[in-house]
Amino acid sequence: MNILFVSRDLQRLCNQQTAMTDRWGPTGAAAVGQRLQELDAADRLGDLRLLPHIRLLVDGDGEEVIVGARDDFQIRLAPQCGNPGAHSGAPWHEARAVVVLDIMVETR
Repeated sequence: MNILFVSRDLQRLCNQQTAMTDRWGPTGAAAVGQRLQELDAADRLGDLRLLPHIRLLVDGDGEEVIVGARDDFQIRLAPQCGNPGAHSGAPWHEARAVVVLDIMVETR
């Protein structure tokens, strides 16, 4: 799946291990890195439903999907089912590209 980011800052953060560790600690950085790799490896967003450790929360119309394994770790995504920024009407689970909107990691 193609992974895009809502901002250049978020893209830089998620592509630098040191920056992720500074921001979320070693455990949080490892979780974010693993989830991004799982997104990258999936053919479609719906394929993540096959991974038992991942929980997907979908808003009513599928314009946003939250990927998380626990309440203290979530990645908020906008599925891209057609032209970026245009809702094509295709089901969210068919998306072959996503925009990472936000990453929430609760550090303790």
